[in-house]
Amino acid sequence: KVISMLSDAEASASGSEEKQKASEEKMKLLEYMEQEKTIETLIKNKGLPDSFVVITDSGVNVTVNTDKLDQPTVTKICEIIIRQTDRKADEIVVQDAS
Repeated sequence: KVISMLSDAEASASGSEEKQKASEEKMKLLEYMEQEKTIETLIKNKGLPDSFVVITDSGVNVTVNTDKLDQPTVTKICEIIIRQTDRKADEIVVQDAS
């Protein structure tokens, strides 16, 4: 839905600067979405619980489908995220589903 709104904004933008900004935002969101899917797949492939990943400009949030997280699981998830996004550890929040 957000991508569609940015596409509409891009198409209706009157100036080239507005059009460029909308296009850049759309590309950034598409990149975030691709990274989210890749991270979720890598987490699953490591035998860890299914996770839902959301990437924003300010950080990465991960909700893990478990009632209780242990430190080794959090560490593995953070390592995957750092490798895939070049984000720092203090930009990553990993939480359980409860």
